[in-house]
Amino acid sequence: MSGTKTYYHSIDVFRFICAIFVVTVHITSQISSHGIATWANYYSYRYLLDIGSPFFLMAAGFIIFRKSTEQGPSYLLTYGKKILSYFIVFSLFYMVARVAVEASSAYVLDESITAAIRTQLNQWSALNVLNGSIGSFQLYFLVLLLYSALFLYGLLRLRIHPLGIFAIAVGLYGLENIGYFESIQLFQYKSFAFGFLYVVLGYTLSYTKDKISYRAPWFYTLLFAGAYVANYYYQLGLAWILLPLFAFSLGTLCVQYPNIGKGTILTKLSSYSLAIYTLHIFFELLVLKGVALAGWTDYYMSPLYYMGTIILCIVLPIFLFRPIYHSALWIKEKCLFTFRRKTSENEPFQQKQIG
Repeated sequence: MSGTKTYYHSIDVFRFICAIFVVTVHITSQISSHGIATWANYYSYRYLLDIGSPFFLMAAGFIIFRKSTEQGPSYLLTYGKKILSYFIVFSLFYMVARVAVEASSAYVLDESITAAIRTQLNQWSALNVLNGSIGSFQLYFLVLLLYSALFLYGLLRLRIHPLGIFAIAVGLYGLENIGYFESIQLFQYKSFAFGFLYVVLGYTLSYTKDKISYRAPWFYTLLFAGAYVANYYYQLGLAWILLPLFAFSLGTLCVQYPNIGKGTILTKLSSYSLAIYTLHIFFELLVLKGVALAGWTDYYMSPLYYMGTIILCIVLPIFLFRPIYHSALWIKEKCLFTFRRKTSENEPFQQKQIG
């Protein structure tokens, strides 16, 4: 086998697309929450967008396999340190931002600023830290990555084979979906079993890519995407099976066609995927506050609101991300433990990682 590594431009492209999917899910949720959702204006596309978070987790798992194979299991501790620094910085940003926004809104409305701040502070708890929602709900993604990396580190230290790790992930996910872990009330949104499954699907895909030739990935991606939507239309209750199949099929598509999007604007923008994923909720918050202060009560009926907000939530995080990212780097290097690794001057280029 050649020592030349393949760069998967396709993963970068679909990660950027999935970041846009995540934004669209959150912005258009106003349609559902205001009771005006139909298959024509919402559900026909909404379920397809569920691929967003799973693909992000899979992309991380795909790269984790390559890096942990090259550097050993200790790479997962270094990776976990990076994800933890991201979580700390983004959570602090959102905590400060939410207090500032609520206090400013109270001031404009001539309401009690103290009461507004107290209301915000009362929403925070130790449980919110553990499940990743202390700053903003979508940051659960970083906590799932952190927990998955640490658990995977333990399994690798026990010398569990990649296929054995896959079996453990599937087993945990299956047990969760039959209600075995119902008594564990830690996570507010997605669970550890959910996150670990998709990380391991990416990990397994990276392990098998040189061993298995996946046939007709376009066909299976479209098949399971259609089946996933049909599941909701006919209320079959099979989403927990079909979404992983949809995600894994999309992953095999990326592996079979690594040059999808190569040289296009999508690959150039893919480095901002994490920025869009983590920061779009901040700009949605500002838009919603602005709409409320302007007295636009039926904004959720306007297509212009959705189009404009989605565009803002994609573009503006790109400009805000850099100072926050550098703060995360500072925390990682100065405030968290450090692993030293000798690197070769001729080390091949690496696939972009999360962040």
